[in-house]
Amino acid sequence: MSTPRFLPASWDDPEAEALRTKIAGLDTRIVELAARKAVIDEAILTFQIAQYQALGTTLESCLRLRLEFLRLKAARSGAAEDLQAEREAAADCDACAPPDAEDGASMDALSAEEQAELKQRYRSAAMRCHPDRVPEASKAAAESLFLRLEKAYRSRDLPALRLICHELDGTASLRRDDVSLPGCEALRRHLSDLQDHAADLILALQSSQLDPLYRKAIHPADWEADFAEAREQLEGECEMLERQIRILSRR
Repeated sequence: MSTPRFLPASWDDPEAEALRTKIAGLDTRIVELAARKAVIDEAILTFQIAQYQALGTTLESCLRLRLEFLRLKAARSGAAEDLQAEREAAADCDACAPPDAEDGASMDALSAEEQAELKQRYRSAAMRCHPDRVPEASKAAAESLFLRLEKAYRSRDLPALRLICHELDGTASLRRDDVSLPGCEALRRHLSDLQDHAADLILALQSSQLDPLYRKAIHPADWEADFAEAREQLEGECEMLERQIRILSRR
């Protein structure tokens, strides 16, 4: 009786079969964790979109005043910390005022809800990956991601923006290696990668559950009062910044 040319891994390599079983279990676990994280992220995003619609104009005014104040302060002091604060404030303004889509698709192609989501996702991602807001060692990666972000916004590519946000959350799907490759070493490496990814997802899930934004997001009946309080605080900050700017401008 001739020997079959190819045998299933479970037949000729019990260790490989055991590794594949663990990998399959982790794959299922990662899908479950990612789904739970997505529910929380969606709740937070819904809250942020409503918040942006309620406070967008006031927030933009406040950010512009912060930048003007910090520029004056940095110009006078020349201190490294003031210059860095100015750069971060400029990044925040950039994030709140997305670039014109002169070379991209029309915003009219999106529904009102999609437009709000596009703007909020851009703002949220830009504030996290703007090169002026990350450590020096991360600037190269941030610049690459920020270029992708701006391109996605200009082309009104909402799915691409969602993917970038998932990458920043650490919940983007891993690139799966071919687990059918022979040898257990590749399977062990793949299993280790999945274990790390699952651990990252668990940590991200726990952090999201403790996020103050999520605490607010799950109580939509309180949103109107929350937004009114936030608007009052922003307006108070605007008045304070205007006074500080006048003082610095006279010196």
